[in-house]
Amino acid sequence: MEKISKPNKAEVRDWLKHRRASLEPLPDMEQIRQQLGWKLVKNNKLAQNS
Repeated sequence: MEKISKPNKAEVRDWLKHRRASLEPLPDMEQIRQQLGWKLVKNNKLAQNS
């Protein structure tokens, strides 16, 4: 089973604050997830039992 690793509210607020100050267009969703560390994480217990 995989778990979702997602940023906390403070990390998202910091990212948004930085983005508002930037004149560049928004990146695509995959790049936003990468910048925030929002990803699927394999559960090691289940991976070891498989």
